[in-house]
Amino acid sequence: MAVIATATVFPLKAASVIQPTFDELVTEARQIILAETVSSRSALVSNAYGRFIETTVTFKVDSVIKGAFIRERSLTFLGGQVGDMVMEVSDMVQFKVGDRDVLFVNDADKPISPIVGFNHGRFRVTRDNFVLTHDGQPLGIEASRSSRGPARLFAAPMSQGVTLNGFIAHIRTTAIAAGVSLR
Repeated sequence: MAVIATATVFPLKAASVIQPTFDELVTEARQIILAETVSSRSALVSNAYGRFIETTVTFKVDSVIKGAFIRERSLTFLGGQVGDMVMEVSDMVQFKVGDRDVLFVNDADKPISPIVGFNHGRFRVTRDNFVLTHDGQPLGIEASRSSRGPARLFAAPMSQGVTLNGFIAHIRTTAIAAGVSLR
């Protein structure tokens, strides 16, 4: 992960995001939600490390798959744009108003990204309720595979991939198999 900025920011060291397995996504997420992006706002903030930009994205929650029930959820990410100042974090999830996603969230300890595995914990939902990977690839469930990362674990055998209902059922099955509570 690299940080590119055209403003004064606190220093971050480059790091790599290891692509989590699907089991790790389900286990590490404190909350899994189906949500629609309703707003995004960036602000310049300061702390002991200096000045930096944070972006708060607000979601309307359609369904809670894991965690406590909520109607709305705001998540804060490092980076964004305020006026002509830009701070970018590589592999950071970018949301647009109207996006509909299944999000694997863990914002304990205020991480750089509250999405588990950065972009790997975001699954896009199409208008016709099919699920795509964070980079727009169709998702298909292959239960016999145990490779790392949802994109490889779910290599779509057909052009449309798995439905939203099928994906949610797979999340629940994975949680039960791992002994993870969905409450």
